[in-house]
Amino acid sequence: MSDTSTSSPSREPLGQRTVALSPQRALWALLEQSDARAKVRALSSVELNRRVAELGLYDAHELLALASGEQLREVVDMQVWIGDRLDSEELLDWAASLARVEREASDGDAQPLQALDVELVGWLLRTQCDIYLVREDEVPDEPRGVLWPTPDGWFVLDVVTGAHPDDEDEHDGDDAASDGAAEGDSGRAQQLIAVLERMYRDDPDAARKLLQATAWELPSQLEEYAYRWRNGRLADLGFADPLEALGIYAYLDPASVTPDEGSEDRPMASDPEPVGETSLVSAIPGASDSLWSRAVAGLDAETAERLARSAMAVANRTLSADRVPPGDLELARECLEALHWRLNLGLEHLSDGDVTRARAALARVALSRIARVGHSLTLELRQRLLAITRSQRLGARPGRVDYLGAPLADRLPPLLAARPQLFDEARNALRPFGTREDLALAQRWIDETALVARLVPADAIPNDPPETLTLGAIFCTKAINRVLDDRVGPLDQQALERLVRDHMHAGEISPTLRRTLREIAAERLAGSGLEDHPALATVLERWQAQLEAELGSLSPQDIDPRFVGGLYVISDS
Repeated sequence: MSDTSTSSPSREPLGQRTVALSPQRALWALLEQSDARAKVRALSSVELNRRVAELGLYDAHELLALASGEQLREVVDMQVWIGDRLDSEELLDWAASLARVEREASDGDAQPLQALDVELVGWLLRTQCDIYLVREDEVPDEPRGVLWPTPDGWFVLDVVTGAHPDDEDEHDGDDAASDGAAEGDSGRAQQLIAVLERMYRDDPDAARKLLQATAWELPSQLEEYAYRWRNGRLADLGFADPLEALGIYAYLDPASVTPDEGSEDRPMASDPEPVGETSLVSAIPGASDSLWSRAVAGLDAETAERLARSAMAVANRTLSADRVPPGDLELARECLEALHWRLNLGLEHLSDGDVTRARAALARVALSRIARVGHSLTLELRQRLLAITRSQRLGARPGRVDYLGAPLADRLPPLLAARPQLFDEARNALRPFGTREDLALAQRWIDETALVARLVPADAIPNDPPETLTLGAIFCTKAINRVLDDRVGPLDQQALERLVRDHMHAGEISPTLRRTLREIAAERLAGSGLEDHPALATVLERWQAQLEAELGSLSPQDIDPRFVGGLYVISDS
C-alpha cells in the first residue's frame, strides 16, 4: 500500500457533504412557523450567531427581531471585539442594524437597540462624536463632521466617524488616519445619526441621560467596563479562560484511559448554562462517515442530550484554547473540525474501531478525556521523532528537521509542531490526525527517518555543512568515494568527471556503484535489527534515482560542481 493512501473517512469541506437549505430559505421556513419566536429564543446564542453570520447582518433583521435581548447582547459580544479592543466599524454596523429592526409592542420586550450595554453605546458615541451641551458649550461654526441637534434641544453632536482625539492615543492614531477621520464619512455619519434618532424615539429620557453621562467619560473606561460585562457573559456561555482551556491539550497517557472507567460527563458548575438547543452534530461538526459520527448517531436520547451539553463545553474550551475570536466562524469551523478528528482518533483507540464499543465508551468516558487521548497519541509520535532528531543532529532549530530531503522534508516538520498535524500529499496541505490509519502512516515516516539516520549517523555529518546538504547526498558521496579508489571528503571537479566517465552509462549508475550503495547500507545496519526494514529498498532506490537524474545526462566536460545537487561537493568558487 502506498504511503499516501489510507482508508480514512471523507475530509471534503463541510459545506459539500450534505444538501441543505440555503440560509435565506431556512429563515423563510422558520418564519412561516407559528412558533417561530419560541424556536429562535430556544437557540443558543452561539447558534444564533452562526445563523446571523451565514445570512449576513443586513439580511438577518427578521431573525434579530425574534431574538431576546439577552441573545442579542451575547451575539454582539461575539462580533464587535478584536481581542480586548472594540471594533468601531463593526459596532456601528450592529447598532445601525438593530436600530432598523422593529419589534411588535405586543412582544413585551424592549426594542433591539436597547439590548446593547450602555457602555457600548456610550463608547461608540464618545469616539465618533463631539458632544456639545447647548446651554453651556459653544457649537463650532465649522464642524469636523455632520452637526446633528437632538430632538429635545439639549445637545448638538458633531458626528465624525473614525478615531476620536480624546481617545488617549490608545488606538495608534497616526496623523494620516486622524486627518482622514476629520474629513468624515458621510455615509457612516448618517448611520450613527439613525442610531441616535432611534434612541430618542424609543426612550428620550434614557437617550438624554446617556449623552449627559457619556460626555464626561473617558473612552478607555467605557471600553474596560464593556469588556468586563462581555467576558462575564461569555464565561456563562462556557467560553473558558484561554490559559485554563489549554488543559484540553495536556498529555494524557492513552493506556490510563479505559472504555468503562466511569468518568462520563456530569453537570458541573463550570459547564455552560442551558442557553438553548444544541446537538452533538452541531456542537462538533465533522465527516458523517467517521467512527465518531456513526457512534453518536446511534445514542439513546438521554445520553445524546447529556453529551450534547458536554460537547458544547469541550468545543468552547477548545475555541478558547485556540484563541478563536467568537465572531470568526470560518476559523471556528476549522478548530471544531480538528476537535472532531481528535475525538474520532481517541474513540478509535478506546473501541478498536468498533461502533458498538465506541457508543459504550461515549457513555462511560468524559469527552474531554477522549479528545486528550486522541491528541496524546499524536504527541507520542512527536516525542519519538524528537528523540531521533536530537540524537542524530537532525534538528538544528525547534520544529525543523535538517538534512532529510524530499519527501521526508515535507512530511516531518508538521509532526514536530506543539499540536502535530499530518502532511496530506494528495492535497499538498496539512490536516489533523483523525484515524489510526493516519497514526500508522506517520509511524512509517518516523520508522524511515530512524532507518535513514542509521544509514548516515551523526558523526558522518560534516561540521558547518552546506544548507542544501542531505543525508542521501552524504551517503551517495560515501559510496562514490569508495569506488573512486577510496578517496575521502567532498567531491571535487576531478572526482565528478571520473564518476560520470566511469560509473554513469546511458543515464544509469554502474552495477559497481549500485552494489557499493547496498554494501555500505548493510555495513551501517549490521546488528541494528533494521537489515530487513521494508523501507530500505525504497530509500536506496530513491537516492539512486536522484543521483541518476542529477548526472545521468551530463558528459565529463559538462560538469560544474557549482550546479551539481544531490551530492557533497566542493568547488573552487
